[in-house]
Parts: sequence; C-alpha cells; structure tokens
Amino acid sequence: MPQIIRDYQETVGSRDQFNYGVNLSYQNQGNETTAGANLTWNAPVATVNGSYSQSSTYRQAGASVSGGIVAWSGGVNLANRLSETFAVMNAPGIKDAYVNGQKYRTTNRNGVVVYDGMTPYRENHLMLDVSQSDSEAELRGNRKIAAPYRGAVVLVNLIPISASPGL
Repeated sequence: MPQIIRDYQETVGSRDQFNYGVNLSYQNQGNETTAGANLTWNAPVATVNGSYSQSSTYRQAGASVSGGIVAWSGGVNLANRLSETFAVMNAPGIKDAYVNGQKYRTTNRNGVVVYDGMTPYRENHLMLDVSQSDSEAELRGNRKIAAPYRGAVVLVNLIPISASPGL
C-alpha cells in the first residue's frame, strides 16, 4: 500500500508571527488523495489557528483561539500562551521589545510581556531585545537568570534608564 506525502511549512511576517503549512497525500488503497492547509497567527495577546482539509470523501475545517490572562501586582496582562511555569517581564517604558528571539512575543505599551518558555528547576536565561523598539528609554541591563520551581510565576523587573533630554 504505497503512500506519497508532500508537506511544506514556513514561518513568515516581520516578527515571525505567522506559521503556515500545506500538505498533500495520496494513498494507493482506495485511490484517495487528501489536501490540506493550516495557518497559525501568534498575536501578542492570543494564538489563532485555522485549518482546512478535504478529499473525495470528506471536508474538514477547524479554528481555535487560545491564550491566557495573568493578574499580578502590576496589572492584568493577556498572553498568547501560558504554561505551568512562566515569567512576567516588566520593563517600564520599553514597548515592542521581544523575548529570547521570539519576535512575535513583544512588550506591550506598559513594557510588560508574559513569557511561557520557562523550564522548572533549571537556569533559564531571559533576554529582552530592544533592537526593534522605538522607545526612547534604555535598559540598565537586558538579561536575567531565573531557576523557578514547577508552577512558579517569576516576576522579572528590568530597570529602565530614562532617555536623556534632547534625544
């Protein structure tokens, strides 16, 4: 029963915020060809998924929206993903900076971003990249290390240096 499968996946967008894929498969038994496509948008406040596939015997479509709400001493923030162990990174005055190379996960207008890529009981290196931010404030340091317990919410405060007058 020979089977032929072709699959293509790609990440696109100025902040790598879109993932899409197309697939095509053929199965000799039943002479069945199936085609499908999917799209994921990693928005700052939610993850949106859509998919569609069909063959000569069926059609299937799906959609989902996921994310989380984090209430902490500095306010309430939306996150495109939440895991059991995560960090709330707080860099007041720094907008559109991204965490650990994930360009789609950026600080909001208050300088806050929720990062869910924490591994419990291990050193986690957290870096806030301000190269795409147009904020006039600078950070005193953009790296922190945390080794959280499982289920912990780590508050990471990054201290800004106010922009000099005339800049």
